[in-house]
Formats: sequence, structure tokens, C-alpha cells
Amino acid sequence: MDLRAIVVGISLFVFSIGAEGQGLSYNFYENSCPQVEAIVRAALQPIFLTDPTAPAALLRLMFHDCQVQGCDASILVDPNENTVSSEMASGKNFGIRKRESINILKSMVELECPQQVSCSDILVLTAREAVSASGGPQIKVPLGRRDSSVPPSYKLADSLLPSATIGVDGMLQLFAKKGMTVEESVAIMGAHTLGVTHCLNILNRLSGLDQGGRVEGMAPMFEAFLRINCPQGSLTSNASFVLNDPTTLTFDNHYYNNVIRGHGVLRVDAEMVMDPRTALAVKRFAADQDGFFQAFSSAFVKFSSSGVLSGNQGVVRKICNIKSLSLSLPAAMTTPRCLTRGLSLQPSPTTPSMLVGTPQPGTIYITNPLIKKKERLILFHEMGIIFQILVVYFLLLVSCSANKNVPAFFTFGDSLVDVGNNNYLQTLAKGNYFPFGIDFGNNPTGRFSNGRTTFDILQQELGFANFTPPYLAPTTVGDVLLQGVNYASAGSGIFNSTGYAFGDRINFDTQMSYHGRTVLAIMSRIGIPAAQKLLRRAIYGVAIGSNDIMFKESAPVAMSEEAYLDFLISRLKSALTTLYNLNARKIIVTNAGACGCIPFEKDIHPVPKGSCVRLINRMAHTYNDKLKGMLAELNKDLQGAKFIYVDIYRIILDLTKNYVSYGFENATSACCWVAVSRGGLVPCNPLSKVCPDRSNCSAQNNVPAVFTFGDSLVDVGNNNNLQTIAKANYFPYGIDFGNNPTGRFSNGRTIIDIIQQELGFKNFTPPYLAPTAAGDNLLQGVNYASSGSGISNVTGFFFGDRINFDTQISNHGTTALAIMSRIGIPAAQKLLRKAIYVVVIGSNDIMFEESASIAMSEEAYVDFLISRLKLALTVKFPSLRLSYVGCNKKVRSTHTKKIPLQTLYNLNARKIVVSNAALVGCIPFEKDIHPVEKGSCARMLNKMAQIYNNKLKGMVAELNKELQGAKFVYADNYRILQDLIQNYASYGFEVATSACCAFAGRRGGLGVNYASGGGGILNDTGKIFVGRINLDAQIDNFANTRQDIVSRIGLPAALKLFSRALFSVTMGSNDFINNYLAPVISIPEQKLISPEVFVAILISRYRLQLTRLYNLGARKIIVTNVGPIGCIPFERETTLAAGDFCFEKPNQLARLFNIQLKSLVKELSTNLEGSKFVYADVYRIVDDIIQNHISYGFENANSACCYVAGRFGGLIPCGPPSKVCRDRSKYIFWDPYHPSDAANVIIASRLLYGDTNDISPMNVVQLYQS
Repeated sequence: MDLRAIVVGISLFVFSIGAEGQGLSYNFYENSCPQVEAIVRAALQPIFLTDPTAPAALLRLMFHDCQVQGCDASILVDPNENTVSSEMASGKNFGIRKRESINILKSMVELECPQQVSCSDILVLTAREAVSASGGPQIKVPLGRRDSSVPPSYKLADSLLPSATIGVDGMLQLFAKKGMTVEESVAIMGAHTLGVTHCLNILNRLSGLDQGGRVEGMAPMFEAFLRINCPQGSLTSNASFVLNDPTTLTFDNHYYNNVIRGHGVLRVDAEMVMDPRTALAVKRFAADQDGFFQAFSSAFVKFSSSGVLSGNQGVVRKICNIKSLSLSLPAAMTTPRCLTRGLSLQPSPTTPSMLVGTPQPGTIYITNPLIKKKERLILFHEMGIIFQILVVYFLLLVSCSANKNVPAFFTFGDSLVDVGNNNYLQTLAKGNYFPFGIDFGNNPTGRFSNGRTTFDILQQELGFANFTPPYLAPTTVGDVLLQGVNYASAGSGIFNSTGYAFGDRINFDTQMSYHGRTVLAIMSRIGIPAAQKLLRRAIYGVAIGSNDIMFKESAPVAMSEEAYLDFLISRLKSALTTLYNLNARKIIVTNAGACGCIPFEKDIHPVPKGSCVRLINRMAHTYNDKLKGMLAELNKDLQGAKFIYVDIYRIILDLTKNYVSYGFENATSACCWVAVSRGGLVPCNPLSKVCPDRSNCSAQNNVPAVFTFGDSLVDVGNNNNLQTIAKANYFPYGIDFGNNPTGRFSNGRTIIDIIQQELGFKNFTPPYLAPTAAGDNLLQGVNYASSGSGISNVTGFFFGDRINFDTQISNHGTTALAIMSRIGIPAAQKLLRKAIYVVVIGSNDIMFEESASIAMSEEAYVDFLISRLKLALTVKFPSLRLSYVGCNKKVRSTHTKKIPLQTLYNLNARKIVVSNAALVGCIPFEKDIHPVEKGSCARMLNKMAQIYNNKLKGMVAELNKELQGAKFVYADNYRILQDLIQNYASYGFEVATSACCAFAGRRGGLGVNYASGGGGILNDTGKIFVGRINLDAQIDNFANTRQDIVSRIGLPAALKLFSRALFSVTMGSNDFINNYLAPVISIPEQKLISPEVFVAILISRYRLQLTRLYNLGARKIIVTNVGPIGCIPFERETTLAAGDFCFEKPNQLARLFNIQLKSLVKELSTNLEGSKFVYADVYRIVDDIIQNHISYGFENANSACCYVAGRFGGLIPCGPPSKVCRDRSKYIFWDPYHPSDAANVIIASRLLYGDTNDISPMNVVQLYQS
């Protein structure tokens, strides 16, 4: 708990009478939008992280708005045809920034609480957060302001905004009108501790000299500094500026120290320390930062509450910069939309749509700004597809499984991973022309490759349906952002000047800034909690640094190689930390490749054949060593971060040394080349020659199309369009396919999907019945498969409609005709002969043999299937009249052709994969309807499948002999699945017998955590935090969960589950810290209620709550006592008299409570039949750790690891502005109140395995086993 927040709270309580009298209230949005403050706070985080100057700009924005007819958001309104100009036209608003940020915040608030919160309240909350995020006080402000409905006036702004030449007299008069005291007026001036002052505003002061020829109240050296930086007559005085104080990004009291030293920038700054009315306050604030914070908080509330519109006055704008888009309903008539107290920010399906013409959240803020400054770009070497594939298998170790649910992929880097951003820049380094993309469907997208990039392949392996788009593409908006964005730009480096010779590029700093904008757009679109979850589960790929190595000579500042590399590592570390602060947790960082081995370097630094440029490789090697160490540090320092170091250098060296064993023929030259022995001097361009065989890897042969036939194993959505119960277009299908149930009968991709990706297809082939299966989309193949279908037409009839195999072949005949008509018969024949055809069918016929319309023996039935399969590849067509259109859009030629009894082969199919029947007797469905022993399968079904497979293999061999040029391939899925099941552990699986998606099971779940920071046994505990869940409410929540479980599995099973479950209750500490012992505000309560009475009240209440938990079915209940709360940093900080020791009074109260709690636990165990209450003595454990911290491996037993200020770091809660100790394992306390992870490990271990001194009458393990 922040002591300053409590002190400020007292002064605000006194002020609240006046504020509420004006219609403002501290709980104004309690019913209509209780989470508004949390939304604003979370949404500001990426803004502050990507622009450290934003807090100062937003604070100034609020001051300028409130000074003109009160805080009414009039400064945000843009001019329109009905408004001559806006307030922004006032010269006194020169330099105002970040108005668009308020619109961003407003859109997020509207998403959760439409038409409830005014722009003016959001602006005040934003300024409040700007102060707090910069290290200032946490100010509680009353809300309920309304937005202005009259046109703003620049003339009014000119008359009401103070000029830069205002003195103390004017300043005091100005703020007196706001109800401020002299001390508060001096305090509000302390806002100048943030930001800068433009030279334009101080030139007048520099020209006004006293009798001694000096500026009055200004130190001579500081005057000289200002004259140098802001010369008279300068043409850039409106662009030049000076810092207000040395800590311009931190909200502190340094401003007053500067004023006292004669370093005040403005006239009023200097006069305040000389004027007897204000001098004492200046000196007090310079010596007492907490005193300054308290006075500033009071002044802030008065300033932002004076002269505001409220009640029925004004409107609530829907978009802050458009005056007309507003609601003019009285405040009392607005309909509460968000009625829960908890932070629930998921978009409501009932939220009304935006007004016509209103930009949608997440789209209006994503722009493609032109980079005005010509920056640098360098064309890195092109990498072949095979190298990309080899690298990607190493990278896949990051995700452990390609089927993991990775919602998004964000990419940062240079040309190695640029997918088209440079298409939108003025640069020489572009890859959007042929022969780039020659193996990417002959589509030059901007990738600097013949095919895909490393991260493209990685995304495909992770199950992404589409590649993440380039940030600068106009289509990268809306829902597209939710699957990730690529910010990479060819030529960019860690150093901003890298690659300057080639023109524009997106430097690494700008890439991070763009990602900040994306984070805001995602938050605006799906709500903050969902956005944070998405961002933390996403994967981030960073591939940068090689250009900095290759072009070190272009650095603007000469420095040694060691210093240069240290500089690069420092800049990269800062950027990666920013990425972490924007909720990134899974970050892949590639090192610098073996740059000295690329053709470009070997041509400009001639080396012997087979050698590389050693000097460059040596620098890369040194950089990589430093990078690896830096990432290890980040993994230690940043909680929950997983930075993965990818050794591209080692992979490239291995490839170049052992290229023959990888199937390559050339390891020294560029495939796309113009001149010179290695083709490295001239970049790949339309005049270049291209090697005919870019790859010897069969997976990259030019396969133009894939046509798929079969059942549910390969159905990708055809059944969505049928009347059938065999559908998969609902959740949880597709849970690992970007949470997108497409109709695939899988959590992710099908086998065919993965094969297509490995063959280099950009998109999956569409289902035949989908509207998109038309036009050019047919040229890459079609999927005809239908769940429930079989070789026999009657197979699966009980599912309803399905596309039987005969019809699938017939549908392909229709597709073949459409392709011939579209591109002509010769081209169509070529495409169809090079395409791959996959047939996965027969398993349903085996499983549902009983549904055959004619009774026959097993042998006869299998022969019937084989015969049908052979015949099903034959379909009869009438005479056909085919016409196709030439390039001039006219009919080029017409063919009439008789096609009697055509087969798939005669329809030009040559490469046909036929899958056998799977190990159907081992699937969960068959094992449930044919109960078998554990570890066994339904043998009869597997036996039939084996018979069928033997006959199928023989049929495939016959077709290969009989049909010239045919390549029928027999795929033994039976054997593969059998191997997977028998050796599942070696493949990394844990379960080989059960379905992951099951309707019912023995377990009802892992449990739920109902705990809430600030909650207590008493309902009043923690009320200073506003939102929290007290113990009564937590038990209410468990009662709701209980009902859900009963509804799902029935009351008897639920009661059995509850009786075996463990319940842990950790309560009581907050009842002392944030209630009975809360600084200042608890003094009256302590005088009225003795400690003994207060403890008795707690125990009495606790008895009722634990008994209620028992009555709801809990039987095994762990009750932890109150720890030595007098030893936490917060209590040490607030009681200076304790010195270096723990504060004894809270510890005495804790011990008093614990004695009675232990008796209560014994009483409940005795009186409540079947219960097992366990008393966990956390006080004893933590006290032992503190007293003997050295022996436990700790170095600090009294201070917070995450801290802002205070001797023990206990004054301010852990937050974004906090500093974090380097080695968290050496601190007992993480923040002012809570133990660190290292301490929690010890506490948990002693509770799990400890003796009865730590936990009685049994430890957690014994309780679990009982």
C-alpha cells in the first residue's frame, strides 16, 4: 500500500464535499463503468513505453484544456466547416501534442462502456496517470465531468491561457480563481519538472536585463547556457528547446532545487524564490518531496475540478475530436452498461455499432506515415529456400510443438525477414520484382528470397493459415493485426545510421514504435485483458545485427570495434526490454550470421576459393558472444521472459562447410547474379541470370497444385455447406488454428495442410463447396474431401449429407474443365500433370462395415471396396465443347473433344498418393464402443484394415504397371499411427489412448483461484483500493463454480470431487495492514477498538466463512496464519523509529490473531464431521527465513526488489516506473508487501513436506494423500 496515496486520500476526502457539490464524485462510474481507470492505465502503458516524452505532453494537454472554461475536452475538437477554428489555433497552444492519444483511449473505453465516460474525464485520468508513471504521486480524482457542446474559441484560449512572461502576481491570481492556496499554487507549478520549454517562450526574458546587464534571478552560467542554445534572432526558436530540469522525464522535486540555484527557465520560476509569499513553499518543496507530492495532489484535484460541466450540462462525446458525435442525454438518464465491479474487458456482443461514418476501433489509428527523413538501407544477401527450411527446424524448438496455440507472430529485423515493407519506401533496396519470388508462386512480394523467409516457414509450422503481413501495407488493419505483424525492413540495423546509402528504411527504433501502435490498436479492438493475453502468448522474432557488422564503417562516430559492439548490444538490450514491457514474453533473437561468407563480402574482399572474410566473421563472432550473455541476463532480470538465442552463425558455417551432405551443389555463389565470379557485387534485379536448379530438395520442386479426396481426416470445410451432423465448424475445433474452427476435424492442421506448407504453398487449397473455390484459386488445387464419406456410397449415411467418393471424382472433372476453360488445354494439361493428388479414404468403410447395404463376408466386403476404389477413379462425360480466353480477352480457340470413360489418370493426373486405412481399432471412439483392456485396441477392426491395406497395396502396384507415366504412391498411415501409439513417449506425447477433446471425463478440472489483492476477512478491508474481492465474495464465487460443476457432472460426482480437492485460504494480513493499521486513517478506529476486540471480530467472522466453505462441500482445507507483517518493507518504511528492525506492533497483533486462529482450526476440525482443517504457520517460516536469511542464500532481508523510492523501497507499490534488483533470488521481498519467488519456493516446500512445527496436524502432501 502506498503511504502517499493514503495521505493524499485524506486531503481529497476533505475536498470531496466541494467536488461532489459540483456533480463530481469519487465513485461516479461505479455502476456504469467501474473499470474505466484500469482501462486508461493499461492503454497508456504502450504509449509511455514507446514515447518517454508522452507524460509531459499529456499533462500539459490537460492543463491547457482546463484553463479555458474548465476541463471540458474542448482542446481536443478539430475545426470543421461550421467552426472558424479550434482552440489549437491559439498561439499559446504552440507545441501541444498527443491529442490523438485521448481518442485512442476513448475508443477503448467505448468498447467496454459505450456512451458513458466523457472525453474530459479521460483527459484528466490520463494526466493523473502521466504524473504517476513518471514517478509522481498517485492522485485520486473525482469524476463526472461532461464535454463541451459549444464551438471552442481560439480567442478565448488566447485570453485565458497564461503567457510565457507571467509573474508571481499573475500566477497567484490565476490559481486563486481555481480555489488554490498559495502553497498549492507553488505546488502546481512543479509540473514544470516534466518536459521542455521552447526557446520561443524565453527570448523575451533573455532580452530584459537588470541594471547589471543580467537577467534578474538567473545564475550567470545558466544565462550563458540559454543564450547559446536560444540565440536572439534565430529562425529556429520555435523548434529549439531547453530542458526544464536535468530529470526532465521524472516527476520529482528537482524543479525547486533548480529554481533556488537560479536555473529557472521562465520569469515566474525566478520570481517564486524571491517573492516572500512563495519563497518558503519553494524551499520546503525542495527539501521535502513527499510534502510537494501531497500539495501537488491537492492542487491537481482543485484545478481539474474547477468550473467543469456536470449533471445535465454539456454532452458525452463519442469521438473526442468531433464535436457533433456526442450524446446530450442528462447524466442521470444514461443507461449503465458495465455493472460488474471486476475488470472484465471482453467486447460485449450486444454493444451497439458505431455511428455511420465513425472509424472502427483498431483501424482509425493504424496509419502508414511516410518516413520523411531519408534514412539508410542496405540489401543483405538473398538466402535460398532450403537454407530457410533447415533453420526453421532449429527455431521450432522454441515452441516445442508445431501445434501449440500461438495466437500471433510479430517480426522485427532486416532483409532476412522483410516481407514487403520496403515496397512502400523510397529506397533502392526492394524485392518486389522478378526474379524475386520465383519459387513463391512466381510472385515477387518484397521478400528478398526466391521463396519464403525463415519466419514464414516457422509460422506455417506453427499452424498459421496466412503469413503475417508487412506493417506498411494498407491492408494491415483490423482483425489482421490479431495474428501478428511484420515490421522488418531491408537494410535496417540496430544502429539508426546503418545502411543510409540506400535510402529510406524502417530503423529498429521505429519498428519498436510501430509495434507500440499495433499494441494500442489490438487493445482497442479486443479489450485490454484479451490483448495482454494474446501478446504474452505470441511469439516475437528479432533478426537484426548483421548489417551493423557488415557496414560498421558507416557509423557516424568513430569508435573501436569493442566499443562499437558494446554500443550495439546496449541499444538492442534497451529495445528488447521495451518489447518485454509491451507484454512480449516469448522472444526469438537470432545472432549475426557468418556475414563474411556471403557472395557480396567475398566479392568486395577477394578471398581464396572456399574461404570467407575472416575479419567480418571475427566481429560477428564477438558480437554473438556478447549477445548470448545479454539474453541470459534478460532471462534472469525480466520475470516470465523467455528469450531464445538462435545461432544462425553456426548454422550458416555448417551449411557452407558441409553443403554437399545437405544436398547443395554450390556454397559460394549467388543463384541470382549479374557479374563477377560469385555474383555478389550487383544485387539481384530483372536483368539478372537465375540458376536453373535453385534447390535439390524435393520438397521445393515446383508443384503447381494439390487436389485432395477423402473423408474427415482431410476435410477442410466442405461439410460446412451440407445438412449433416458431421461438422467441425465450431469451437473447440481449430483451437490451435488461430482459434478458428474452419471445418477441419482437428485442433489444428490436417496432414494435407502440412504437406502443402512444406511444398511451399502460400495458402491452403479451398474446399470445393466454398464460394472461394473459383477463378484463379482453382489453379492451386481444390479439396473435395467430406467427413463421413467412404468408398461405398452408403457409408456414413447416418450422418446425413456427405460427398461420396464417386461425387468427389465427378466434382474434380468439373474443376478440370474449368481450368481448361480458364488457361487453355495445353497449359491445363501441364498443370494437372505436375499437380499432386491425395486420396485418403477407406477407414470409414472399415469402421462402419455393418452399415453395408448387402450382407457379405469380410473378405468379399474388402474385395468390393478395392473394386469400387478402382472403378471410382472412372467417370463418364458427354461430348465437351471447350473454349478459353487469350490475353486479348477474346476467344482464342475452341475444341470439341469426345471423352469416353475417362479415369483420373486420363484427366491428366500423374502423381497420386493413396493412403491406406488407418489403425481404426485404436481410436478412442472404437475403444469406447468395443471395450478393451488398457493399452489394447479393437483387434477385429485392425485385422480388417490390414487385409484391406494388403489388397490396396497390390492394386496400387498394378496401376503403376498399367498406366504409363503414372506414379501412384502407397502411404502406409496404418504403420505410422501404430508406431506413434506404441512409442508415443519418444515422440514427446503423454497420452496415446484418450481424446484431447472429450465430452466427459473423470476429472472436473484443476481448480480455480479466487484470491484478490487487497481483499480481507472483513468487507471494509482494502476499500482504499476501490475494487477487490473480499472473502465473502470469494466464497460466493466458489458457490457459482460449484453450481457449474454440479450441472456438468451431477451432484454425487461433484461432492466426491470437492471432498478430495484441496482448499487453501490465506487471509488476514490485509485486515491489519490496510485496515486496522493503515497509516493516519486508522487512528480513530484504533482509539475506539482495542487490538483484542479487533482480533475477536476477525476470528468470529472467519469462523462463519470457513464453516460456509465446509457446507459447500470443502473437506480438506489449509488455513495459513498471518505472517510477520511488521517486517515487510512497507511497514518498515512507515515507521522510521523501528530503524533496521521489524516494526513490533504489527507483529504483536499478528501473533495475537494466530493464537486464536490455531484454536479455531482445531475447533472446526472437531466440530465439522469429516473435515480436515490444517493450520499453516507461515509466520514461523517467514520469521525463520528473515532471521537466518544468509543460510538460505539471501543477501537482503528487509528491502523490496521492485522499488521506486524509500530507504527500503516500501513507499510506492511496484509498477512500470519501478527499478528491479539485478538478482531477484537474493531478495526475500519482491515488492513492499509480498515475498519473492525465491522466498515462496522455501515457504511452499516447508508447507508441502514440513513437520508439525510448520504445518499441523499434517503437511500438504499428507493431506493430499489422506
